Amino acid sequence: MHAFFSQRVKKHQQQMQRYLKYVFNDHFALLMTLLLGAGGLYYSNFLKTLTPPFSIGRFVVVLIFVLVLTFGRYASLTKPADQLFLLPKEIQMRTYLQKALRYSCIVPFAGLFLIVGAVMPLYAVSTAKGFSQFFILLLMMWSLKWSHLLVQQARVFLILNKTKQLLTLSFWLYAFVTIVLGIFVTPLIGLVLGVLAAVGYYIVTWKKQTASLDWEVMIDMEQDRLYRVYQFINLFTDVPAVKAVVRRRKYADVLLARIKKIQSNTYLYLYSRQFVRGTEYSGLFIRLVAIYCVMLYFIEEYWIVLILGVLFLYLIGFQMIPMYHRFRYMLLSELYPVSEGMQKRSFRTILTVILMSATLVFAIGVLLMQPLTQAGIIIFIFLAFDLFFLYVYVPQRLKKMAKMNP
Repeated sequence: MHAFFSQRVKKHQQQMQRYLKYVFNDHFALLMTLLLGAGGLYYSNFLKTLTPPFSIGRFVVVLIFVLVLTFGRYASLTKPADQLFLLPKEIQMRTYLQKALRYSCIVPFAGLFLIVGAVMPLYAVSTAKGFSQFFILLLMMWSLKWSHLLVQQARVFLILNKTKQLLTLSFWLYAFVTIVLGIFVTPLIGLVLGVLAAVGYYIVTWKKQTASLDWEVMIDMEQDRLYRVYQFINLFTDVPAVKAVVRRRKYADVLLARIKKIQSNTYLYLYSRQFVRGTEYSGLFIRLVAIYCVMLYFIEEYWIVLILGVLFLYLIGFQMIPMYHRFRYMLLSELYPVSEGMQKRSFRTILTVILMSATLVFAIGVLLMQPLTQAGIIIFIFLAFDLFFLYVYVPQRLKKMAKMNP
């Protein structure tokens, strides 16, 4: 089972690498660098305005620690066919699941290391303590996350649903109390309680576990986990495993009816309905616009508002580019030919509507939150960026994509 699990991990990583090269590209790296830089600077300036001890900060730290525990799921790497072919090896599967539990810790533990490190300045200001508590808090969070993964692993066994629910409820109550005591009293108490939780859940959910495997639940959990990963990757490139949901949205018929049904509007007709009635692109558009509007409420520096606005406009436009090839295999456009020039003009039209709509919402938010002069400069730069993106960047990007996928 050791060799079998290693083989599974290798194949899984190879599959992820095929997609991640599209996610962690130059554009994403630039975006993350600017976002982290702007966010870090704003965070630093915000901390300088606080006077220790900042009591409200303790509640914020508790909330952050509770939320980050939800990230990271148990990865069994099982496949639907395992229910048939691995059933005779069910006894040996305990070794497989033990290795899966350790593998599941890698990403959450790394994420907790970064998040606890990022929260430490706020913790230091809130408690008037130094950064010496970092490793104690980190070990506390690692212990709780280990317990959380053990609780998730317990679901793959044939035990009563009430027992599974009781384990989940008890963990979250225990984790909340542990974090509160660790932040408001002393981190040492949190560490001791975290270690006790890890040992206790290990004994209850694993050491004394004698139930058989629930293959259907285990496979469904893994498929759901993979689907969530693919949903994120699908924001950057098409993933066959993710199928967009189509909704009627009758209220949009008034806008869609304005498109004349003539040959030159063939692709405009398709793109507009793909965006409005599909959840893939419209959902992304709504989420990004909403996130920026929320950020406007908390950010005062106009240059940060400007940088983030341009970044979000770029992100919106960049994520819409794959829509250009959405109908590349539609035979009707070949039987009733539509020139490539018409397709590009139609795509630029729908992309213009999308970007200008986002710019309009951004402009309203900027006018409400910024002085008039600064707001005017920001909106002007937004419009200039839209023109650059539509008439310079997109044509070059489409040419590059055409060379890569002739």
